[in-house]
Amino acid sequence: MIYSRFLNQRELCAIKKIGEVLCPGTTNLPSFSKTDWSHNADTVFEALPSDDLAGLKILLWLLSFLPLSFISVFLKFIFSGAEIKGLLGTPFRLIKVGLTGLIYTLYYSQERVTTPWIKPN
Repeated sequence: MIYSRFLNQRELCAIKKIGEVLCPGTTNLPSFSKTDWSHNADTVFEALPSDDLAGLKILLWLLSFLPLSFISVFLKFIFSGAEIKGLLGTPFRLIKVGLTGLIYTLYYSQERVTTPWIKPN
């Protein structure tokens, strides 16, 4: 079981689902759920302003009720909406940057996740 000082189990489950969609794994890299992503989660959440954390918690809580296939569709919708120019696309861009930034930060902050183009010593 994963523990966080900032998020409840439902919200952490949503992060895991979103991570599986954005970082499904390849032959060279593990999937999001195979990493120890929760190890640095509270460090990331400590750096968030309280308003951003509150908004993130609401979004994660809502997404936690969706199955993985619907989260994939939701993310495609958000990514498509982010391409809209002007003010109409702004909320989509904010959600895209917020979710992808969070997931990629948690994914690549692990010691065991190395990029395939960098050879370890």
